[in-house]
Amino acid sequence: SGFVVDPAGYIATNRHVVDGAFDVIVTLSDGTRLSGKVIGKGRKYDIALVKVTARKPLQAVEFADSASLKMGDGLVVIGNPYGLGVSVSSGIVSALGRDLGLTHFDRFIQTDAAINHGNSGGPAFGLDGKVVGMSTALYTGGVTKGGSIGIGFAIPSTIARELLEVIREHGYIRVGSFEID
Repeated sequence: SGFVVDPAGYIATNRHVVDGAFDVIVTLSDGTRLSGKVIGKGRKYDIALVKVTARKPLQAVEFADSASLKMGDGLVVIGNPYGLGVSVSSGIVSALGRDLGLTHFDRFIQTDAAINHGNSGGPAFGLDGKVVGMSTALYTGGVTKGGSIGIGFAIPSTIARELLEVIREHGYIRVGSFEID
């Protein structure tokens, strides 16, 4: 899954969605298929930027300030669970600032909205229709390998937006003159 962040054809997704890809084919919600190119991605940050060329400008999302989220706020998550096609689920912000030990700067949004395999890279919208996060992980109950049990995680939009801008400019995540994982 992913979402358009710029009408010029820039699409945000998770790094693990495009890792190892030779060809990237993006299928829009209307069924249009476009060839894409990975512009860049983080090593440890699970974020990537893909560029497609379309005949007309694409409809881009608007980002919200995820720092204004509170526990209990409503969310709508869009993705492609198990490759079944576009799907929408809803829930609330269950917790903020979750550290999963995935990066040095974990501050994930936790939600009970269904996030399953295939939702990765999809947007999490606040009830105002603006993106507050990017679906990135789910908890399956420890050793089980199932789907959503009501604990999913999203990269906050304030972090995602900043990292996407850095990737767009440099092709990788960079702070000052140093590349970071």
